[in-house]
Amino acid sequence: MKYALLTFMALVLAPSAQCQNESAKDDQWFKSFENETAIFSAKRGSMEITHESGRKKSVLALFRLREKKDGGISFYKFKVSASDCNKEYGTIIATTLDDAFVTRYDFVKDGGNYASYIAQSLCEAMRASDAADNAAAEADAEAQGSL
Repeated sequence: MKYALLTFMALVLAPSAQCQNESAKDDQWFKSFENETAIFSAKRGSMEITHESGRKKSVLALFRLREKKDGGISFYKFKVSASDCNKEYGTIIATTLDDAFVTRYDFVKDGGNYASYIAQSLCEAMRASDAADNAAAEADAEAQGSL
């Protein structure tokens, strides 16, 4: 599971990443979860960490849901708050691409459902981004101190 999360993070965070086993038309999408009815794929490079005015910090990414039965495709943004990531349980919010609310799902770290897997992946990506930001800030502080 840890390897899958790291792979997810690398592909969502790196817009230019390529996957050898995907068709040319799907090269911008990384399959993150599949169940008996649908395939959930994250768009490479779509992860955002938001600090909305008056709201909590959150992480979001664009997802494509491809129905297995009829091939229908829908697009959603999935978003998780940083506080829910820190608790390792909470809600993941699904919105349309223009941020209209669709639904919310409960998740628990290692919960086994697709909402838990997607939320856990987003939370791990946010933690990795925060760690990189902290390392960069420390390097900047050290460089300023040595001037």
